[in-house]
Amino acid sequence: MSKSLFYLILFFLVHQMACNEKPKSVLLQIEIPEKFDEDLHLADIAKSIERIRLETVEGALLGYLKDVKVTDEKLYLGEVYKISMFDREGRFIGLFGSQGDGPGEYRSNSAMTLDPETGLVYVASAKKIIVYNKEGEFLNEKSFRMFVNYVELVKQTPFILTEEIGIPLENGFANQTNLIELNADLDILDTLPFRTVILNQKEIGGYGYKHFFSDNGEGVFFYKSVLTSENLIRDTLYCFADKKFIPYLKLNFEKPQSMKESLTNVIGVQTLILQNVVYSANYLIVEYTIDWEAKMFLYDKRTSKGYNLNGGVLDEDGEPLILRPVDLAKDTFYFVKSVEYQDATIEEANPVIGIVQLR
Repeated sequence: MSKSLFYLILFFLVHQMACNEKPKSVLLQIEIPEKFDEDLHLADIAKSIERIRLETVEGALLGYLKDVKVTDEKLYLGEVYKISMFDREGRFIGLFGSQGDGPGEYRSNSAMTLDPETGLVYVASAKKIIVYNKEGEFLNEKSFRMFVNYVELVKQTPFILTEEIGIPLENGFANQTNLIELNADLDILDTLPFRTVILNQKEIGGYGYKHFFSDNGEGVFFYKSVLTSENLIRDTLYCFADKKFIPYLKLNFEKPQSMKESLTNVIGVQTLILQNVVYSANYLIVEYTIDWEAKMFLYDKRTSKGYNLNGGVLDEDGEPLILRPVDLAKDTFYFVKSVEYQDATIEEANPVIGIVQLR
């Protein structure tokens, strides 16, 4: 039996099993070549595409969308400082929740998630978590001593992610990433240390799109990037089971990591930055950059076929799009497509939100 055939058979056998079973001795490995493929069109891989043109009305002009949550009735669109609601026809409903610094109010939106069963919406804002109903009415909040960078429901249990930055060490500093389990009242139940990064000096890195958890119906998977200067690639996807992080899949980049001098010549800059790894029922999507140019690797688990794409998958206009998670058990994703200026004398129109189910 050839080596390639052996790994293909092994891949299928392991993927038939849930990740919460006993960890396997062989880590799944997927190669990401340095060479890029010819254009891949969304229409060639999509079962269905729903395009929602968001109306542009007073009070509803959108800027940088960092998160999109989808229900049968609504779209919740998260920006840095506000969350807007639109219906599935693209009509503006209103701003979500209350903006401000008081109880039940948020000044910033670090992350948000929703419970499709109860309709509850969780918003991470600075050092607190706020819970609203689906209409944006305040229900509960909890403050923490640290900044909350991320919130997600894992099997309806709320988890938050925090990072302690610049912990002094004898020969440098440490950034500590912790995942914290909460109960329904937002009290801390458990703190799960995930990663400690050792640095020569204080550094912090961030990226607006945060897709750390992947619940694909067969298991829950976790990937958290490191965006501070390191001459390595954090290339492992973890299975999250029994509150443990179990190495599950490794990405092998043919292009090696290297460092460039920054403008200040103090902190090196990575040439390859791995931002998100999303694992659905039938697909693996890797979002990364090379020299600040967007790339996307799409891998079909059923055929073991990978596509390494410049900028993303192409829509009908030839515009590259990054696919982001909606319902990973159903291979459903969203994309944001900007609308070109129709009239240079007026403001730019709101974008189109695409809801895609892959084949």
